[in-house]
Amino acid sequence: MANERRSDDRIRIDVSARIFNAPGEVVLGEGRIMDVSTGGAKLITSAELLLGDVLQLEFTIHEPDRHVEKDKLTLTSEVETVWKEGEEKEMKIYGVRFVNMSELSKGFLTRLVGLLEKSVKQDKGE
Repeated sequence: MANERRSDDRIRIDVSARIFNAPGEVVLGEGRIMDVSTGGAKLITSAELLLGDVLQLEFTIHEPDRHVEKDKLTLTSEVETVWKEGEEKEMKIYGVRFVNMSELSKGFLTRLVGLLEKSVKQDKGE
């Protein structure tokens, strides 16, 4: 499990996240989502997570170029910790896989990743 990596295209983002125990009752820490795909995300946090931990992750993302309140969605999903890399200062880098995500959140995330991919390709002139 430690070497498991996502096969989905990753989109670089930088948004804050909150980490809860799986029932969503206790805040375990905060962190940053550094990239996201329809299958998972890269999370940087000072919280100590164990491989195989099933947690709840909450983060808010906007559609590209639309940073108004009505065009954002806060995603809350159970995630499983599937890999861990080295540390930067006291921050640890984890890969998490989305599990038990609602169909509404899956649909929004799929649409958003597609829009972000298109935006990145346009920026590169492809």
